[in-house]
Amino acid sequence: MEKAANAGLFVTFLGYNCRIRFSQYTNNNRTAIMLEIADTGEPMATATVNIPEYRLGPGEVIIKDYSENEGMLNALVEAKIVADTGKRMPTGFVECPVCRLLVQPQEGSQRKANHEQSSRRIAQSKHA
Repeated sequence: MEKAANAGLFVTFLGYNCRIRFSQYTNNNRTAIMLEIADTGEPMATATVNIPEYRLGPGEVIIKDYSENEGMLNALVEAKIVADTGKRMPTGFVECPVCRLLVQPQEGSQRKANHEQSSRRIAQSKHA
């Protein structure tokens, strides 16, 4: 099993103790934040969304805080992983918070992530 970047970063989400794993979206190298259940390493959630047409500042990420990820923003803020900038990105029927990373993913330990494949894998593991 591959070691996660910043293996010591944890957050509680939906009652689960989760390890933070950083990746990059393949189409623009933006930071992706993924949660895995700390005890098992199973994927729990992808905390970020990638909206390529939206310009982000250095160290900014867009958090998915709706649907199955409702409460993600508060969990990441409380864990001091991100700070809410107050900016919102409209994405159809919802607005996603734009946040500033408070931690830096370790160089060389990020891996490329395809958002669609990651989301599919997480959905499959939750229904298995």
